[in-house]
Amino acid sequence: MGGLAWGINARLWMRFISTNPEFTWSGTLFIVIGFGVAGLAQSGAYLGRRASLTRPAMTVLRVVAVIGLLPLGVAAGASMFPTIILATLALTHHTWPRWLRGILAAVALLPAVATALSFFDDLSLMRAVVGVIWFVAIYAGIIWAARSSLGPQLDGWRVPTAARVLGVAALAPLILLATMITTQLAE
Repeated sequence: MGGLAWGINARLWMRFISTNPEFTWSGTLFIVIGFGVAGLAQSGAYLGRRASLTRPAMTVLRVVAVIGLLPLGVAAGASMFPTIILATLALTHHTWPRWLRGILAAVALLPAVATALSFFDDLSLMRAVVGVIWFVAIYAGIIWAARSSLGPQLDGWRVPTAARVLGVAALAPLILLATMITTQLAE
């Protein structure tokens, strides 16, 4: 239910920042249902953590919950999808080196800053400021919700060192690609 409410909030925000408001039922339903799916998936991960599911069950639930975030990365949300993933990782993985978390947070901020600055191009100052505040609140809520699916499972098990190194090595090109796409979209 929270995801649907968040989707309605996001749709109202999109209407607020639009310079050429177009309302379609299909677009609105896609947004609201997409947020509903994401919210349902994240609540499943949260409830799985509260129920102390076993690692295999929780891993499956977390993978499904991350897949549930994908509707938020479609259309106009594509530029902000790296922010959702990277900011959540940077905020939840306290055992990762501080420098790595800092890099993730900095890269996560790039699309958010580019998007926020774009509001000032077409909107009045007051409307742009309100739009940015609303924008930050929407995405802060998404990142907060994603912590159950993207945060570490604290049960003492650790990924082997080789897998962690390969994971970071695989993540670096993806971060670079996300940054390049965001830069292109911002232009």
